[in-house]
Amino acid sequence: MALRHFEFKWLGLEFFVLTPEHIKLLQRLTVYWRVNHDGYGAPTIDVIRPYGNSDIHGDIAELLGLPQPDWQAGATYSSDQIVLMDAFHRETEFALQVVLQTGLFQPGLYVRRWYTNWILVVAGVPESITSRRELCQKLLE
Repeated sequence: MALRHFEFKWLGLEFFVLTPEHIKLLQRLTVYWRVNHDGYGAPTIDVIRPYGNSDIHGDIAELLGLPQPDWQAGATYSSDQIVLMDAFHRETEFALQVVLQTGLFQPGLYVRRWYTNWILVVAGVPESITSRRELCQKLLE
C-alpha cells in the first residue's frame, strides 16, 4: 500500500501526499456550527455522518469509486477495501490541514516543519511511495 503520510521526527519534518481522493472526501464533509456551554462555537465536522450518511464506508466507497458489495447475497467489503477506506478517512485530518493552511485544493506532496503550516513542494501526485527512502529520492529529483 502506498504511504501518504511520513514523519522524520528527529528532523521535525512531516510529509503528506494530498490526492484527488482526499479532495473528494473533503468536498463532501458535513460541517455545522457547534455551540459549547459558554455560548461560543466553532465549525465542526459531523462525526456520525462525516460524508452525509451514517454508513461511512458506503459513502467513502461511493466517493472513491469502489465497487459496492452485493448486500442481498451476503457480500461485504473486503479487508483490503476496509483498510484503504479507513486510511483515507483517517488522513482527512492532514488533508483538511493542508487545504486550509495553503488555500489549495491541489494534489501534491506537502511538507511542514515542527508543526508549522504545510507548504506544497511537489505539484501533482507523486508515483506510489512505499517507504521513507522513496520519499527522499523523490524530493531529490
